[in-house]
Amino acid sequence: MIRVVVDDLATVRVDAMVRPASTTLEPVPPPIAELESLGGQSFQNIRLNSELALGSAVVTDAGNLAANMVIHAVIAEIPDHVLESSVSRAMESILHRAAAWQMTTIGLPLLPGAFGSLPIEKAAALMVSAVRSRDPKAMFPRELVIVVGNDKDRHVVESISGDLIK
Repeated sequence: MIRVVVDDLATVRVDAMVRPASTTLEPVPPPIAELESLGGQSFQNIRLNSELALGSAVVTDAGNLAANMVIHAVIAEIPDHVLESSVSRAMESILHRAAAWQMTTIGLPLLPGAFGSLPIEKAAALMVSAVRSRDPKAMFPRELVIVVGNDKDRHVVESISGDLIK
């Protein structure tokens, strides 16, 4: 169910990758530079009629990214203020969107700062908790590819993920 890789999120081949965002779909600082530049106009200029709810998730085209789609996970009202509760709700929304769109693989960033000020250990624990609490009969997604920046972080995430590691 979970695979942890040291890689660049923008180049990982998955059905959809997750982009942490604010309620106005601004990237959560620091933005994942390669993701923002390769995603191009397909999600950089999204127009909203109103702000999105904390914990929600929105699916868009992925532009020039390796993924087919992007799931924008709304984890902050203002880009630099991330709450654990909004990350937890966003994880549930990500899994729900992936199931509704029948996405097989989802790429999730666990790079320093990807979830605001949350440490990687806390962000990983929130992700694992959401996976463990989902309906065991759910067919989609089949795999979460958690992308980290180095082997040390990979080991941390794998130890938190335990029996969910593929």
